[in-house]
Amino acid sequence: MANRREFLKSSCLACLGVAVSSSFLASCGTALPIFNVEKNGRQLFISLKEFEAQKTHVMVLRNSILDNDILLVKHPDGIFEALDLMCTHEGFNLTPTKDKIYCNQHGSVFDLYGHVLKEPALKPLKKFPLKQTDTQIIINLNT
Repeated sequence: MANRREFLKSSCLACLGVAVSSSFLASCGTALPIFNVEKNGRQLFISLKEFEAQKTHVMVLRNSILDNDILLVKHPDGIFEALDLMCTHEGFNLTPTKDKIYCNQHGSVFDLYGHVLKEPALKPLKKFPLKQTDTQIIINLNT
């Protein structure tokens, strides 16, 4: 009887471990390229050539003056969006992957359009207005 009980106990613990670790692994995806961007007034400038050279559809933008990183996303239709990587639940920094954005503090999950996929966050991510020219993307931080 003790052997069966121990087997059931260890099996349940193993299942629990797999369930918990899989949720953490989901947010560990491949590291995204981080691009240190120049800030000019209230705008960020990103070269389209440099974005395309990364061969990715998502890039983390960083500047020492910004409170949070910004995720620049190129959607399948070719439209770019700039998302603030701050959770709308309690303001913690977010962890982006190539297909989702995670809050490791409370478990919120967002898609690459900034929509909430999993609570506790209720509001979508803040989007920065941007303009695309032939050579660059200009993100306006005045929001």
